[in-house]
Amino acid sequence: FAAGVVYTFGLPARMALRPVVIEEGEETRGNAVIVTAERLSSIVGPLLVGLLIATVGVEASFPAQGGITVLSGLLVWGLPNRPAREGASGGVRDELRQMFVTGPVVLVRALAGDRMLCAVVLTAFTYGAAVAVGEVFTAGLAKDHFADHPGSNGWLVAAMGTGGVLGALLSTALGRFHPGRLYFVGNVLEGLAWLALPWVDRLPLALLCMVAAGFLESVATVVYFAEVQKRLPPEMTGRFYATFIPLMDAFEMVGALTAPVLLASTGVGGTATVICLLIAVPVLLGAPVLL
Repeated sequence: FAAGVVYTFGLPARMALRPVVIEEGEETRGNAVIVTAERLSSIVGPLLVGLLIATVGVEASFPAQGGITVLSGLLVWGLPNRPAREGASGGVRDELRQMFVTGPVVLVRALAGDRMLCAVVLTAFTYGAAVAVGEVFTAGLAKDHFADHPGSNGWLVAAMGTGGVLGALLSTALGRFHPGRLYFVGNVLEGLAWLALPWVDRLPLALLCMVAAGFLESVATVVYFAEVQKRLPPEMTGRFYATFIPLMDAFEMVGALTAPVLLASTGVGGTATVICLLIAVPVLLGAPVLL
């Protein structure tokens, strides 16, 4: 609980630093580099912690995580500070007013005044729910389809992580393409990749589907971060993510709670269909704006 509370402060603060370190006009390339680092850690991290647990024991993983977190905090501490917000510092009462009254109103107006920004933000919420369902679905797929392959769930997750790294790396070269079309195509194809998984009976083919899903997810993620950064004033970035992240967490919680029920009642085929619909349908509805 304490870690979750701190995370809700720390992540928006880090997001607010992106406009400081990514120059105007370099939003796609800069966010692609950051997403690459995040996706790379999703492969290296489980590998290292698996070795740590196997050799030293599970207890050692907790101080290791704490140490790495402190180190990352010290690295962020060395970044340049963002300029202070104009009109800031009217005391605690003014700050509370900014948080709970002025801030949300300004954000709603920003979304309402930019159809592209509104489209990518709203589709991100349903995508978050799909990701949470997908985590449970992957375990169910490994158990039902690939029980004779030891560690198949780990292979599936690693394949998606590998695709994520490749997608983020290649996203640095995608700045010249229309961002809305990239976002649209990436999400629709990723939905189809998840939909295909229950009908694949060979693990290598399933791994290819997961690589494709991870690749497309990274491309869409880079477009999302770049578009938010382009379309919001830098001083509003932190406030935007402070509102966006708890809402995204709520959608992910609903997905995580719903996934076991879906898997038990509809099997991997029905669950994959729900994942596809959560990813693709909102993007299809937003096609007039995105395209």
